[in-house]
Amino acid sequence: MSIISATASIFDQITEQISRLSSAQYSQSLPILSGSSIGQHVRHIVEFYECLFSQQGTNCVCYDRRQRDLRLETEIPFVKSKLNTYRALLDTYQINNPLSLVVYFTPDADEVPTEINSNWGRELAYNIEHAIHHLAIIKIGIKEAFHSVSIIENLGVAPATVKHHHIK
Repeated sequence: MSIISATASIFDQITEQISRLSSAQYSQSLPILSGSSIGQHVRHIVEFYECLFSQQGTNCVCYDRRQRDLRLETEIPFVKSKLNTYRALLDTYQINNPLSLVVYFTPDADEVPTEINSNWGRELAYNIEHAIHHLAIIKIGIKEAFHSVSIIENLGVAPATVKHHHIK
């Protein structure tokens, strides 16, 4: 599986899983998630991809400068639309295109950011791992709060873990 198809698979997992939730479930504050909602975790995932896709022309990506669009926390159709847009853009980027990753390591307002050399493929890989992590958290929230909602197979499980369990 290529990194492009792996990214598309993440988009499919998010889309399929949130389609199984009602709007109320999607945006409900959950104690097991320290008061956050499934929608807040989905927003976080989607906005990382948004940062990456919106860097075109600047060759610079900074995940710390997310827009934090609250519609992504409450509007399932809006999330699906965003993911469809990003899916359509996947093939328009070259995996080895260089990028500069801009990172802030402290909350200090006057901090000078650190710039790290990266590329499109490396950042897609990071976003896949980041999404898997948050999908695992989402799975915990659904299992704890919404017993009637089915969870898609391997949600929040890294491909290497899936492969390891099938090898045993």
